[in-house]
Amino acid sequence: MSGREHAAPPRNLLLITVDTLRADHLGAYGYGRDTSPCIDALAAQSVLFEDAHASSSWTLPSLASLLTSSYPSAHGCWSDESSLSPAFETLAERLSREGFDTAAFVTHLFLDRRYGLAQGFDLYDQELVAKTRQASHLAVSSPELTRKAVDWLERRRASGSDAPFFLWVHYFDPHSNYQFHEGITEGFATPSPWGNSHTKLDVYDGEISFTDRHIGALLRSLGKARVEDETMVILAADHGEEFGEHGLYGHRRHLHREVVQVPLMIRAPGIPARRIGQRVSMLDVYPTALALLGLEAEEGIQGANLAPVLRGGSLPPRQLLAELRVAKKTWLASICDGPWKLTVDFRTGQRRLYDLEVDPAEQADISVDHPDLVARLTDRLDMLVRDSAAIGHARKPGATVELTTQERARLRDLGYSGED
Repeated sequence: MSGREHAAPPRNLLLITVDTLRADHLGAYGYGRDTSPCIDALAAQSVLFEDAHASSSWTLPSLASLLTSSYPSAHGCWSDESSLSPAFETLAERLSREGFDTAAFVTHLFLDRRYGLAQGFDLYDQELVAKTRQASHLAVSSPELTRKAVDWLERRRASGSDAPFFLWVHYFDPHSNYQFHEGITEGFATPSPWGNSHTKLDVYDGEISFTDRHIGALLRSLGKARVEDETMVILAADHGEEFGEHGLYGHRRHLHREVVQVPLMIRAPGIPARRIGQRVSMLDVYPTALALLGLEAEEGIQGANLAPVLRGGSLPPRQLLAELRVAKKTWLASICDGPWKLTVDFRTGQRRLYDLEVDPAEQADISVDHPDLVARLTDRLDMLVRDSAAIGHARKPGATVELTTQERARLRDLGYSGED
């Protein structure tokens, strides 16, 4: 895209989300392997946020937060049976009210329309959700997902539609169990004295590379559809993945950095590319997208408008919340405040404190050395959770999703036991 810094504001929004994508496994975030040339090229044209945080460590609450700019304790999407209440206005609903054509092409069982995230979309194509339902982690969806989205863009162009659009495309393939892609995964083997072999992490990197190629095809289609110069592109992830950093694998088990730090990049006409070190939240996507499209966010959202930051300004210091509540065993919340991160286990009462400036990997719990700080952060975390829960209590809850025996089996195949 040429003349980006002097272009007119965007008319359209393309939101790309990638399931289970760790920021630190992308070249744009310093990864040594060449997993993501297409995403890296997008990053070079974007405002890239180096420290973006998801609101939870699994798909449903995280994407519900992104689409509503509310924390999980507000929207209440906690479990495999939760759904987003119609009382929350999604980004798609808001843009639809403003005259946008809205379309979504999704994968993953938790994006079935029963979970409520289809609110506001004129077209919500969940055909590939059925593949996940039938084959779980054996499903490979990126090629067909990209084809569907590209075809939609081409149909709009052919029809001569003059309406702005909001297109959401959710890629699933980096999710476990990771699949071997011939011609791609071989390049990520781990060498050893006994010959090259593929670890779980190697195959995960191959999944990222496979998905990256199809994201590249989607991005190139904007030019073919003649909308690139007027389309804002936001790329993000719902959560990351653990590879034993804290003795855990997968996600939906804790709120450590490896599962809540995610990529976030925004390419928009009129906004020069740069890197931002300030900590931000996925809740900020909603109000920021609206602001860049020339719209104001409604009262009551919990995210921040990052448009001033994209234009060279800064936000005042803020605390960010992440939450995880699954079945009867897991109820965690964390708060980031400056260099400090406190994680509270509400089931056991355990508190862990980390100094992220000296210990970004969150390996050394220093809570016993700072009891006053732990008390202050605990009070602040409790206040954030209470305030957030009050938003949800003031609205009608979402319906309960009734899962079939097959769907529960497929979720177990994907690592969602329901008792994590």
